[in-house]
Amino acid sequence: MSKILTSFPSADGDILRFAEGITIEDFGVAPSNDQQCLLIYCQASLIAIVSAMGCDVHGFELAAGDKYSLTELLDQISFLTPSPASSA
Repeated sequence: MSKILTSFPSADGDILRFAEGITIEDFGVAPSNDQQCLLIYCQASLIAIVSAMGCDVHGFELAAGDKYSLTELLDQISFLTPSPASSA
């Protein structure tokens, strides 16, 4: 089952809507191998990349109704150990 139900554009960037059962605790962030980007994960699946150029994802909506901007999500989640398979 896909974690992301829909992705739709807004004026500021895409908004990702997540499936039932996904909570803020399912998200994590880690630096890329080259330390140039932040990688945002949901249950260990890469869902967004934040670089100095910005991010195409602007918002995150959980099925329970919680909504987060990129900044709010980053404030809420903890850092993960980067995956050795990460290529970003």
